[in-house]
Amino acid sequence: NELTFPGQCLGSCRDFRAASGTYLYLGKIFASQKGQVKRVIADDGAEELSVCPAAVPKDEAMSDSDAATTTEDELVPRVGDIVFGRITKVEERSARVDILSIGDAPLKQAHFTGMIFKENVRRYDRDNLQMHKCFIPNDVVQ
Repeated sequence: NELTFPGQCLGSCRDFRAASGTYLYLGKIFASQKGQVKRVIADDGAEELSVCPAAVPKDEAMSDSDAATTTEDELVPRVGDIVFGRITKVEERSARVDILSIGDAPLKQAHFTGMIFKENVRRYDRDNLQMHKCFIPNDVVQ
C-alpha cells in the first residue's frame, strides 16, 4: 500500500475505475484525500482504485474540547460534501478557493484549498467563458 496525497495522479480511467477517496479529471484518477491507495477487484472484474484516509498522528489529534464540537469526518472535505469557500485567486482557466466550512461545520482556519476549473463552471459554451467575469477575489461560493 502506497501513501498518496490530495491531487496526486493514481492512474488512468482506462486501466482502473475510480472509487472512494478519488475523483476523475481529464481521463485520469486523482486522490481526493491523504491516505493509503487500495486496489480492489470489483464483482464485475474491473480493478478499482480507492484511497483510505490516513490515521491522524497523536501530536495532531484533537483536544477533548474540539472533539465535543467537531467530529473527525468534518475536518476533511470529501467528494460530495457541500463546502463554502472564498475565492482567493482567479486565473484564465481556474479559480482558487479557501474552504471556510464543510457542511454546517465552520473551520477555525482555512486549512483546505480547492480549485474551480473553467470546465466545471457551466455545461455550455465553455470555450468562451471568461473566469474573471464569473469570479473575483473575496467572492463566497458554495
